[in-house]
Amino acid sequence: MTAFTVERTAPLQLVRTNPLTEMYTLSPFVWRGRLRYELLLRAVNHSEIAAEKVARIYYGQSEDGLRFRMGETGGKQVSFTASEVPKGQQCKQCGAKLVCPDCDL
Repeated sequence: MTAFTVERTAPLQLVRTNPLTEMYTLSPFVWRGRLRYELLLRAVNHSEIAAEKVARIYYGQSEDGLRFRMGETGGKQVSFTASEVPKGQQCKQCGAKLVCPDCDL
């Protein structure tokens, strides 16, 4: 495993539209892609009834790694529930799990 050092922390800014603006956002995962920074973000709708809460995964892009365009504003919405994703789903080109924005699959 490669070691790394945290040089600084900064809050992420999400440029988002409905329905993402109305959701809890959790667990951001950011990485540097070939051309820009990319982000996967877990989002859950508000509901008093636990059974009505559905987690979704959203994809966003950023030039600077801090301000991400989500959903209809430039990123792709990758919405699914766990039961909708086949087990072991992978990109056939690069092997990425579930979502592969670089290969556009």
